[in-house]
Amino acid sequence: MELTIEVYRRLIELLKNKGYTFCLYDEADHHEKTVILRHDVDFTLSKAVEMAEVEHELGVKSTYFILVTTDFYNIFSKRSYERLMKIISLGHEIGLHFDEKLYGIQTVDEMKKYVEMEADILGKYLNREVKVVSMH
Repeated sequence: MELTIEVYRRLIELLKNKGYTFCLYDEADHHEKTVILRHDVDFTLSKAVEMAEVEHELGVKSTYFILVTTDFYNIFSKRSYERLMKIISLGHEIGLHFDEKLYGIQTVDEMKKYVEMEADILGKYLNREVKVVSMH
């Protein structure tokens, strides 16, 4: 089965009909049957916006993990900024998608330093705290 937007829409509707609540990471303990919906945005912000719009239309929220260091999109371009703000305006959360291979990290302290640095950059850029991180 090919995962199209329509298939994705039906999957969300099925889970909602089965009594699942879609929530963000910090809300999971507040519901009995939860779905923490997340997306690692590796290649394109435009598709992320498309998915965010469908989720918003269906009344669910999710977390979009954004790479600060990627060759596929530039978060600092005007168009990318607008797309990220659109995702946020639809009620979704932005997290950091961290590519640890970029830095040649040797220790946990180094890892922490670079994760905090990228989360700080992304958070300041979007004017909101980045609370969740996904490893690439």
